[in-house]
Amino acid sequence: MASSQVISQGLDIVDSIDAVRFDTTHHVFRADYDASRDSVALATVAVVATAEDRDPADLAPLQSAIDTDALESLFAASDDISNGCRLTFEYEGFEVTVFSGGVIEAVPMDAPNPRLDAAAGVEPTIEDASQANTAPEHADD
Repeated sequence: MASSQVISQGLDIVDSIDAVRFDTTHHVFRADYDASRDSVALATVAVVATAEDRDPADLAPLQSAIDTDALESLFAASDDISNGCRLTFEYEGFEVTVFSGGVIEAVPMDAPNPRLDAAAGVEPTIEDASQANTAPEHADD
């Protein structure tokens, strides 16, 4: 079972997000937002700012990472939130995924991500540092 921490600072720019949860097992910051109350772009900035423990005004404009008009159009408030749409992009050192059901996830790009590794079929490996830099042995002439 995944454990999580709740972070609530830095959410002043949105009304519908009470807290951002950090899943310590999968290294994912996750928040629910209400598209009828908040802009998805502002909600995204709020989640990343909270994850970084930074003021949202100190982040790069979201427009530098994605077309925010298209983002808003894609995830506009609708009665049908079950269309299964999601969009993933990079912003401020995070892989951000916005889901049509009103969820935003942010994964630090430098964090281990067992879920993505498993999906890609990558097995965790440990390299023996003592053998990493050894030269091959030569046979005697």
